[in-house]
Amino acid sequence: MHEAIVRKRLLRALLALTAPGGPLNALEVQFQHHAYDWNDTAPLARLLAGLAARGAIIAASSEGGLFEYGTDDAVVANLTALARAGVPIVAGSVTSSSEVRKRMNAQTRFRFFARGLEGFAPLAERSGYAIVESRTAVVSEQVLLRPRATVPPSQ
Repeated sequence: MHEAIVRKRLLRALLALTAPGGPLNALEVQFQHHAYDWNDTAPLARLLAGLAARGAIIAASSEGGLFEYGTDDAVVANLTALARAGVPIVAGSVTSSSEVRKRMNAQTRFRFFARGLEGFAPLAERSGYAIVESRTAVVSEQVLLRPRATVPPSQ
C-alpha cells in the first residue's frame, strides 16, 4: 500500500483512539515515521533506547514490509533489536507459503519471501519472540508476537 495512504489511515485511527471516550483518551500518543534500512538496525536500537529512556510504551508493526520482503537475517536482526529493547508486542503480515502464493510470486518482479508460519516461526523464536496468534488472510498470515522467556544475548 502506498506510504501516504498508510500514514493517513494510522493517523485517523490514532485520532479516534485518543478522542474523548476513546481507550487512549488523555494519553500523549505520537505516531512517528522514520526512513529506515532494515539491513542496519543501529538506528532502530538508538530510537528504541531513546523512547525507553522517556518511559514510552512501544509496540511494533510490519504490514507488507520486513516479514515479507526482508531476508531471514534482516528479520532476525530487527526482531532481536525489538526484543532487546523490551518491545512487548509486534504485529505483522507474513506471506503465505501456499502453492497459489508461490505461483503468484513467480509472476511478479517483486521479491517476496513466501515463508508461511512454518518458515517465520523459527525466525521469531531465534529473535526472542513467539507467535501467540495468527489469522489467515487470502495470501498471507497476520501474526501477533510476544516475547519468549529468553531474549538472545547482545552480540
